Amino acid sequence: MIVRTSVVATLLLSVSLFASSDAEKDRYDKIQSKLNSIINKAGIHFNGTFRSQYLQSMLDKANSGDSAVDWRKKMTESNEYTSVDFDIGARPNEALSARCMFRMHQNWQNFFSDVSNPIFLRWLSIDGNIKDMFRFNVGDFRQRYSPLTLWSPDIEIAYEPEIFAEKRRQAMNELFLGNNDRLLQGVNFNFDAELVPVLNELHFNLQGNRLRLSEVSIKNGSAVAADFENDRITIDKTYMDRYFVGGNLDAVALSGLGFGVTEFRVFDVPATSTVGDPELIAQDLNVMAVRLKPSTKIFLDSDVFEAGLQFEYAMTNDRDSAWYEFDTVITGSGTSLDTTIDSSVASKYVNGTALDVGLNGKVKLGEIGKICFNVGYMNNSRDFRNQMAQTPSFIGQRIMNIENDYEHNARLYTTFDAMYDYVFKFIPSKNNDWTQEPRRKTSYLNSILTSKELAALDGVNERYDSTLQLVLPAGPATANRMGPKGDLKLSLFEGGVDLSGSFASLTEVETVADDIPKTSFMKAGGGVSVDLGTWVKVLNTCRLSFGYALESAENEGAVAIDISKLSFTSGFLNAGLYYNFWQRFSLLGGFQQIVSTRDVVGMDTFKKTVTQLHWAVGLEYKVNDDQKVIGRFGEIGADFESNRIGEETIADYNFRAKQVEVFLAVNF
Repeated sequence: MIVRTSVVATLLLSVSLFASSDAEKDRYDKIQSKLNSIINKAGIHFNGTFRSQYLQSMLDKANSGDSAVDWRKKMTESNEYTSVDFDIGARPNEALSARCMFRMHQNWQNFFSDVSNPIFLRWLSIDGNIKDMFRFNVGDFRQRYSPLTLWSPDIEIAYEPEIFAEKRRQAMNELFLGNNDRLLQGVNFNFDAELVPVLNELHFNLQGNRLRLSEVSIKNGSAVAADFENDRITIDKTYMDRYFVGGNLDAVALSGLGFGVTEFRVFDVPATSTVGDPELIAQDLNVMAVRLKPSTKIFLDSDVFEAGLQFEYAMTNDRDSAWYEFDTVITGSGTSLDTTIDSSVASKYVNGTALDVGLNGKVKLGEIGKICFNVGYMNNSRDFRNQMAQTPSFIGQRIMNIENDYEHNARLYTTFDAMYDYVFKFIPSKNNDWTQEPRRKTSYLNSILTSKELAALDGVNERYDSTLQLVLPAGPATANRMGPKGDLKLSLFEGGVDLSGSFASLTEVETVADDIPKTSFMKAGGGVSVDLGTWVKVLNTCRLSFGYALESAENEGAVAIDISKLSFTSGFLNAGLYYNFWQRFSLLGGFQQIVSTRDVVGMDTFKKTVTQLHWAVGLEYKVNDDQKVIGRFGEIGADFESNRIGEETIADYNFRAKQVEVFLAVNF
């Protein structure tokens, strides 16, 4: 259609060049204008996905002890909806395009009473690509640089059963998370080229974004609001606009010498302040980093063996705070002395560094498979501050059966519910303590926190999930960590067998005082995945997987200053089955268990063990990744046991919840 229209337009344009009068020329110009409009409209395409879910989570009072309250709404909570995401793209020519994604969502529970706007804008951008060299985005976009600069520290679970992994991907996609990309909004420019014979690759990025806005919109009942204030982290009120501007350069020379440099700034604009003296609270962060990645490709181009060094060093300079400095000024002489006090605003800058160095490579084992390895060392100072890489993408919140928790104390929280369940639109009951307005329930976060908010996460609130985020809660850029780490992966028989293992042995770099002992951290794990269909031809894909990871933290304490000895261990077990038994039909199964123990010896000696359970079986009919029907049935729950010295072990707040789910997705 586009080709034919272009030919007609070309012929008419040629005829118009020979028009003998102004009237004819005007007529042909109008025709040409209409044809151009048709051509542009021909570049518009519509994509999208219909989704529908029925999820019911039923508390089992008999096995839930004091956690479930049968007189309080609700013993059963459900999430039923039908929604459609429209993804509209416009491409008038090869160099320019635009994208709009919006959602029409309808909850079954409030079908007859929901008068709010069912349309939610999710993505809006103008994008350009000129000769695959110059690319730009205006509006929404995703970007990442490196683990110590611009990065989203997503949680990683080795050998996660597919029946659960699919749900986690869906929950993260709701906020456009994944692949360690940051979701940003502003202006983004990229330049990619190959400058032979020296530079094999050249990638340059320049961007500017607004991270926060001082103007706060009024609450809109037709929009999906933020999560429950009592359960979410406390995000500081924004007193002024906050911006991010930065650039990044990565290049590869001589086929194997990689290098890069990054610099960016996150700053508040005092001119937009809503307070009297913005200099006292304005933040200003500068980050610089250099990377070097030499590999054996410089002198050895081999498909059998490849190794390389990865080196990254980052520096941060953060204007932590400001305050008034007072100077006493004495003027006059003799008995006519006059004393005045002058004040000025002074700033304190906190400097931090981070180092990540490692050796990585791969060895091909002929037709059998290959080995990939990575061993390294990290050293991040206590004052390393970079919220663009340290803001987590996961902050665990309880999702289902939330209204039964009448004290709002997260007694029904489990890691599995937080990771795998999400609700796009939820309206609490009127007889509960919540504000009755639309809300979204999710444990995933795509905004950027401040350094103060990050410190609050790791403080007395302990908002990190220790079973997932104990060793590196803020990812590779976590401050105050040093020590070796590594991982090994063995792939055999074209993916028929997959084995891997990883480790990390880290300690704190420093503490707030010399007499306070440092905490040590350890992580070790591994697993195996086997596809029986590789050898048994009568089977299609029949993949069995098993993985286990152990994390621990230990502090020896200090009796002289009343610091208790503390140890915390957490073991995470995963076992899964994915069996494509007939054409597009597959059988799914998964089992997960987390056993964590906190042992405190000192002024208040006690021991607490929490065992979290999660299992499910399911049936899947799948055309492709986005056209499928999945039915699941399973159970989620936790057992708590604790005791103090001289007391008997007590079980408190155990609970179980059966979950039934049917999920449907259809692309168009």
